[in-house]
Amino acid sequence: MKTSNSEQTTVKPVISRPAFQSIDYGQIESQLDDRLAKCRQEIKRLGSIEKPDWENFMWPQEQMQDELARFWSPISHLNSVLNSDEL
Repeated sequence: MKTSNSEQTTVKPVISRPAFQSIDYGQIESQLDDRLAKCRQEIKRLGSIEKPDWENFMWPQEQMQDELARFWSPISHLNSVLNSDEL
């Protein structure tokens, strides 16, 4: 938890397992491309911040990394345990 100017930002842990059965192998590449494009756009925006601090610079990076990891981690896990040409 981080406190700044009487505001609190709380990260809540996710305790549910990924829905492996809902991963559409045919859409992984396009979904990854979309997410990476959004990340590049956010990085560009973050690069234009004149006075970076935790709230306007670091916290958005944390959120961006978390979102990308939540997408990629189940795919990486499936590749480790069920590697296939389709995946």
